[in-house]
Amino acid sequence: MEKHDLVVVGAGPAGLAASITAAKNDLDTVLIEKSSEIGYPIKTSAVSWKEVLEEWNLLDSIMHSWYSSFYIKSAHSGRETRIDFEDKRVGTLDYHKFLRKLALKAAKNGSEILLSERVEEPLMKNGSVKGVKTDKREIESEMVIDCSGANAVIGKQIGLVPNDEEIEIGIGKEYEFTNFEINDERTLEFYVGDEIVPIGYGWVFPLDQKGGGTSKSRCIYCLQYT
Repeated sequence: MEKHDLVVVGAGPAGLAASITAAKNDLDTVLIEKSSEIGYPIKTSAVSWKEVLEEWNLLDSIMHSWYSSFYIKSAHSGRETRIDFEDKRVGTLDYHKFLRKLALKAAKNGSEILLSERVEEPLMKNGSVKGVKTDKREIESEMVIDCSGANAVIGKQIGLVPNDEEIEIGIGKEYEFTNFEINDERTLEFYVGDEIVPIGYGWVFPLDQKGGGTSKSRCIYCLQYT
């Protein structure tokens, strides 16, 4: 059986950041990801704050677009407003490149990364998690960090995460579209009950910043049920 100080489940931003931090602190770390490639499929709009990216020294190299203002429109109240920032504070990442950069940092600091491997269950000893069982092996460790997102592969099995029927469920859709009439290519847009999102709310992130009043955009459409 393999042995490590730490097992991290899931190679999203949280899992990669945990692996980097642990390896920097001399922990023998293994990161396990079920996909065959880090960064795919893309499941997020990948919007982040400038100061967060500066801390990781990942600023302009992985940015797709910067935004310097925020626009909100509510169909319910018939009101709209725009807030201008003094400087660029938030931006959309090239998500695939962002995760590849983090993966490279994790590997350079000594983390072992296992791809195309699915964590199936925790290994238990005296009531504590002491490793994981994957579809290929068993790995013993002093600590396990579950960064598998909503799947919560380990968290659900040990009772740290409630079952689906015990929690509020949110439903969201995210997609890209073209030739959308935007207010400004440097503006994040938020709509409540508008024609874009008749029910719920939605964000619009312009991705092409070349002028002209139309843009390839990414939209998050959110509708929450309880």
